[in-house]
Amino acid sequence: MKIIEYGNICYSSGTAIILTLWSLVIENTNMQSYKSLYSKKSEEFEDIFLRATKVRQNGGPNELCVEKDAYQIHKDNYLFKEQNPVQQKKVIQAQKILSYIVEQLSAIGAPATMMFGTMLHELRNGTGHCVIPRVDDKDFDIAVFERHFEVVANMKDDILQKFGWEVTRPHNPENPGAHFLFIHPPKQRVGKGFQIDVYGFKCDKMNQLIFFDWDRDALRMQDFLPLMPYKTVPVPDTDTDHLRKNQHLEEIPAFSMPYNVPCIAASLYGPNYMQPAEKGSYFLNKQGYVAANGYDACRNKDLSSIEMQERIRQQSFCQAEDLNVVATTAEFWRKWKKQIIRREKRRRKQRRGVRNLISTSAMVKVEKKHNIGIVACVK
Repeated sequence: MKIIEYGNICYSSGTAIILTLWSLVIENTNMQSYKSLYSKKSEEFEDIFLRATKVRQNGGPNELCVEKDAYQIHKDNYLFKEQNPVQQKKVIQAQKILSYIVEQLSAIGAPATMMFGTMLHELRNGTGHCVIPRVDDKDFDIAVFERHFEVVANMKDDILQKFGWEVTRPHNPENPGAHFLFIHPPKQRVGKGFQIDVYGFKCDKMNQLIFFDWDRDALRMQDFLPLMPYKTVPVPDTDTDHLRKNQHLEEIPAFSMPYNVPCIAASLYGPNYMQPAEKGSYFLNKQGYVAANGYDACRNKDLSSIEMQERIRQQSFCQAEDLNVVATTAEFWRKWKKQIIRREKRRRKQRRGVRNLISTSAMVKVEKKHNIGIVACVK
């Protein structure tokens, strides 16, 4: 029999291997438990999402959110219950700020879309009437056209006065002028607690791409535009009867989503985007426009007349100056690919090291003295 020390206790080698593997499972408990709030397959999730985002004949959103659902639904959310009261208040305050931003942009006809991790969370779990942030996350991502990004940036004083949160636009000397800001409680460190991340994107008309200049991510324009009304901001309960009866949902400001969300998700996160990645293996494909060519979800779709009109309207929001993302960002993407390759090599090496550790480390022989087993555990 071989002996191994695990947590200052001696076990047989087989038991130790099981415990080691079990500890790896425990580390990812939060991620695995959040894999879905519903027991549905990926295809069913996509079907639910596509039904929910189907544009109404009048071009309005398909889901009406009331304040009761928006702010009290957390009471039934086990993830929300697990958070401390400070985090809970931050999430609810962030919801109110997001609604304010969407309302202000809607007044000038500007869409604000959920993006990146927030879009992915909504695709996996967003089957309710309201947009509910993931409370065990650290941020809520939205994206707007470049010209509307400055509108959000200019809300700085209003947001501080109305909600007590600050607007910070970080400066990256290697990427000056990039369109990104975050809205956060005062004195909160970046990435801690909860914050709102706002991205501005540009249009590459030459290559028909959408470009996020902060992270330098590029997507196909045909998959991204038009940004479609998705779920309304929370409205007072007293107004819902009138709105539902007369179907005037287009009168209410709404969160938007990209035109083909399953395609965008696959382009950015790969074909297994419905399954949360393991801790430390997060990956976002910056050349999503290239990856899109390999997915069935990204096949060209026929736009309805309303969708076509909305795409043309939103393309008018694109910046005036010409942009060739493929040419100007080629060198950055080349270096990025090298970094990805090096990271994967390190990860494979670490996995081999873990396997070797499980099979060989800390094992000693059992010495017998006077027919009594004496076990010595060493590191």
